[in-house]
Amino acid sequence: MCNNFEEKLEILQKYVLNYQFENRELLKSALTHRSYVSDQRLMRDNTVNDHRTLYDEAKSYEFLEFLGDAVLSFWARQYLYKFYNDEKGIGVMDEIKREAIKNSTLHSLANENLVYTEGVHVHRLGYFLRLGKSEMSVCAKGDYDNERILANVVEAIIGAICLDGGYEVGREGFNKAGEFVLNTLKLKDFIDDFVKRKSKVEVSEGRSPESNTRETLPVNRDSKCLLQKIFHFLFKKDPDYNTSETRPFRASLKLRGEETEFTGEGSTKKEAEQEVARKFLTSQYLRDLLNERIESGKGRDKAEKILREIDSLI
Repeated sequence: MCNNFEEKLEILQKYVLNYQFENRELLKSALTHRSYVSDQRLMRDNTVNDHRTLYDEAKSYEFLEFLGDAVLSFWARQYLYKFYNDEKGIGVMDEIKREAIKNSTLHSLANENLVYTEGVHVHRLGYFLRLGKSEMSVCAKGDYDNERILANVVEAIIGAICLDGGYEVGREGFNKAGEFVLNTLKLKDFIDDFVKRKSKVEVSEGRSPESNTRETLPVNRDSKCLLQKIFHFLFKKDPDYNTSETRPFRASLKLRGEETEFTGEGSTKKEAEQEVARKFLTSQYLRDLLNERIESGKGRDKAEKILREIDSLI
């Protein structure tokens, strides 16, 4: 496991972001929480003058987030306009855009797609952040996973890429930011899947696909994403998939270190794992676990919400 921040920057650029920064300071800032900046400033102020240069003159991600938020919104709107303007009204398009760029979506997409595997360890975006002691103290075991902050960091990375190559529309940085948003973060896949499920629900209820009823919108991106949320709630860990390395890909789900009856098959590893996740989500076994939480009163509201999400997704 790598603990050196400079080495983490190399790993992140090469294996996760698919983008090499000309100005690495932009990436450093995008990964830096203000608690780290405060800690560095405090240590510098409490240190003898001759040694003050040992501490970072770090900047937090907040200004980059401000820019990245606007760039993210642009590319989401651009994709919707390009591919869905003939079939969706402006109200529906705007609603889909809001769903695509909200914190919970960015957090889920980051945890699913901005991932680095090191041996048996799977590191998500939180692994690469610079945090102060106050923020680190609230971390559970494993990578940092605060939904709001990770969503902000995603926006900051978008802003950093944009500035690194030129932020004006048409410049390389702006277009590279679009590639990151749509292809690396896979926002276009989220939008496509979201539109399909929304239309399917509307047709099944006998309504026009152009209807703009918010209650019919799916809550989560896909089965794997929802399953990860459920595992964090019930077991305080990520789902453990056992997936074959050859086609057709076969996957099974481990629970408490043991194989379960839930299996899936697909043309890709992701399809196989999605199938496993879908089967687990629709199982009576999971419903029993959630109902136990509801009856005990321990996490009742969250368990009830998860059951609603399952019904909305499936």
